Amino acid sequence: MHNIFAANPSEMVVTWVTMQSTHASVVKYGVEELSRMARGTQDVFTDGGQEKRVMYIHRVTVTGLQPGIKYSEYKILFHFFSFCLNHKNNF
Repeated sequence: MHNIFAANPSEMVVTWVTMQSTHASVVKYGVEELSRMARGTQDVFTDGGQEKRVMYIHRVTVTGLQPGIKYSEYKILFHFFSFCLNHKNNF
C-alpha cells in the first residue's frame, strides 16, 4: 500500500497491488469512524521478467480531506472472497 499526495491538498491517492483481480477497489475513511467511502480503479500490470507475473494495481482518490485534520484510520476493501486490510495511519 502506498499513499500519494495529490495536487489538490484536499485529496490523497491510495494505491495497492493484488495478485488477483477484484470486484471493487474501495477505501473507507474518517476522523473518528469510517463514515466516508471512495471507489477507484484497477489496472492490469504484467512484469517484464521471465515469469511475466500479472498483478492488479488499485488506485483510489480520497477526496474532501481538510488540512489540519488528522485522519488516523482507514480501511482498504477489495474482495475476491471477502478479504479486507485494516490500516491505522496518519495522513
